[in-house]
Amino acid sequence: MDHTIVLIAKGTDTLAFLLKELRAYFEPYCKVIGFASHEQLPDLSGVSHLFITTRAPELYTIARQAVPETVPITVLNRFFELRKIKALMQIPPGTTVPVMNNSPVTAQEVIQNLLEVKIDHLNYVPFHPGSTFEERFRYAIIMSIPDVPLPPHVEVIDLGFRKISIHDLIDTGRKVGVPIEWERQYLSAFIVEMSELAKMLGTSYAEVQKLNSQLQSTFQAVKDPVIACNEDGLITFINDVAVELFCPHESVVIGKPYTILKEHGLLAPFFEQEGQEDALIAIDQRQFIVSSHSIRRSHEHLGFVCTLKDVTEIQRLRTQLALRGHTATYSFADIKGSSQPLLHAIELSKKMAKNNQTILLTGENGTGKELFAHAIHQHSLRKNGPFVAINCASLPENLLESELFGYEDGAFTGARKGGKPGLFEQADGGTIFLDEIGDISPAIQVKLLRVLQEKQVIRVGGTGILSVDCRVIAATNRNLEDAVRDGAFREDLFYRLAVLPIEIPALRERTSDIPLLIDDHLKQQGIRKSWSPEVMELLLAHDWRGNIRELKNVVDYAITVSEHPVIGIADLPKRLTERIFQKQSAAAAVPLEDERNLDILLGLYQYYLANKPVGRYQLAHTPVLQANGWTESALRNRLKQLEQLGLVRSGTTRQGTSITRDGIEMLRKYGKI
Repeated sequence: MDHTIVLIAKGTDTLAFLLKELRAYFEPYCKVIGFASHEQLPDLSGVSHLFITTRAPELYTIARQAVPETVPITVLNRFFELRKIKALMQIPPGTTVPVMNNSPVTAQEVIQNLLEVKIDHLNYVPFHPGSTFEERFRYAIIMSIPDVPLPPHVEVIDLGFRKISIHDLIDTGRKVGVPIEWERQYLSAFIVEMSELAKMLGTSYAEVQKLNSQLQSTFQAVKDPVIACNEDGLITFINDVAVELFCPHESVVIGKPYTILKEHGLLAPFFEQEGQEDALIAIDQRQFIVSSHSIRRSHEHLGFVCTLKDVTEIQRLRTQLALRGHTATYSFADIKGSSQPLLHAIELSKKMAKNNQTILLTGENGTGKELFAHAIHQHSLRKNGPFVAINCASLPENLLESELFGYEDGAFTGARKGGKPGLFEQADGGTIFLDEIGDISPAIQVKLLRVLQEKQVIRVGGTGILSVDCRVIAATNRNLEDAVRDGAFREDLFYRLAVLPIEIPALRERTSDIPLLIDDHLKQQGIRKSWSPEVMELLLAHDWRGNIRELKNVVDYAITVSEHPVIGIADLPKRLTERIFQKQSAAAAVPLEDERNLDILLGLYQYYLANKPVGRYQLAHTPVLQANGWTESALRNRLKQLEQLGLVRSGTTRQGTSITRDGIEMLRKYGKI
């Protein structure tokens, strides 16, 4: 199973019910896992899709924090089991009925669902923990379990757990590779169930009409023509897609014989004979695959349901499945900010997008390198081709090799029968994005160099040479020039990758964008909050080591814990305020005018001008610092203090230490530069 689908629900009972439904449709084609919102969530960075049960902002926030921005989040559309609706039809019209659920949002969602299926003869009021139960209430609607105790005189109508809309299942299934055959089989079984319930519940014309409205609204979500007939050949269900195709000028179709349909002779075998095999028919110069399934209850034949699939759509789906859903989802319009460093990076990216050469995106973690990669692809001449992305640091060497270059049948134990195309093959005609390229092993570097030089790949376990035509965008937070100097990265590969280099600015270098980024993040969640001047001043002064990712985490934390419209210092994460306190304490402990501190900053500034970071050993042995008696150990302690002040920035051993913008300003203040 290549895909994992996650469900997050507010209650454990709801979670268990919906997980059973999701697994019935997606497994064994996808892995389905679920969590209650109060649980500690594991690492979900590799999932394909995430479902949540309500539109409540707090549940969306939990979900968004759990998965990368590229993972889609869907609020499940749900409907009631029809057999449980019948009790509502017995309540006198106009009666005020409380609808109980665990929050105002979920209670309102249930009411909206009832109105959408035309169960609109009652006056529904949302009811949740904290609401007051009025004496006039004679009925109450619950979802399996009452959320508050009910008076003994109240008649309880239990609608049970709402089932998942078949549209959500089909739509997501197409994106993650559920076979079209299973989609059609599942849809047919669903229609059979609906038809049986219609016959069971249809005791009055009014009830049949309401039931039919719900079924029709369900069928409208299906993008393919669907027609159901009873045993007498009378149409019992037809969706708008089928009406437009077969009888666009008929005002009334339900209850009419199927012979009113255009080209009904082609459909006759599917509405009159059992056991018909799928067939290809032509209607209005379009090709359709027609399937028919008998509707039965025990041994009684109730009719047929007929579905049609446009062959063009099938081809599109096959292509989509072959590409494993790899598409670019962001454009330059999604990159928020108006600071000069960011605008320069965007302008440079747009120019380079039109070229076909390899691009190397560099920058710290959390700066948005993948967002730039998506946007560059969307702005390129390859925008209609696939966009394939992989994090090279997330897989061990052997798995990364098979993912990138593919493998032949029997290449290793557990290899898929028939082999598997690699990501370079799947990106043919489009773009492949290699994130964290600085972490690949020497062996992978050699193979990657061949692809860049020759535009050819050889699958693992194979001997045949396959030509590929894809544009490579690589990204790293490492200093690859240092890695080349240290022998950890091939020099020839570096120059192949860095044909068109783009530096993505860190958030500390474009702090003027912080208010805009915060507003955009809140707008996406539908939340309206403001920030006190003290908080905004603090956010603008922070060094943002985690960049935009850290900023979003801070915002999500603050809006979750804050109970007021204006967010204050107390609403910020403790780690953020503690870091600022440490920075202030360090400032009091280290006199900035100390010539020896300024000597350190000046030494780092010289390397800054040369666009090179520097290690502590190298810095300690510069003439100025050596003359002042600096040892590497003493320098290490002082650099930590200067880093807490935000004057220097230390990275990995290979990245070394560099002076910050504040450090440069400090040198100017004391007249050193």
